Amino acid sequence: MSRIDVNVYMEPAEWWQIVVAFTTLAGFLVVAAAIVLQALRHRPPMVLPKRECSCQRADSWDRTAWALDMALDGGQDRRNLGLAVLEQLSASQFPNKLDAQIVAQARTMLNRL
Repeated sequence: MSRIDVNVYMEPAEWWQIVVAFTTLAGFLVVAAAIVLQALRHRPPMVLPKRECSCQRADSWDRTAWALDMALDGGQDRRNLGLAVLEQLSASQFPNKLDAQIVAQARTMLNRL
């Protein structure tokens, strides 16, 4: 077996070699960030049923309170408008059956006035 001597001489890196190395690294990071952002953009939205339900219920009661105020107002046109809105609200789907029953009962009582 013959013996081969290998001498490695390391010189400091040139400035352009450092720039090329960091540019390559930066390029990989930009591509990775683009992939992550694309994945986040196309993910399905998070569903928050309880909060959405409570918001719908609050909105329904705000509409109901407005309609009751209109129905109890002195003017006939405003009363008719309030009763019509109450009728639509009782026909629409409330978050639960008790709310729908309350609105239906209020509408029935106001129709008797």
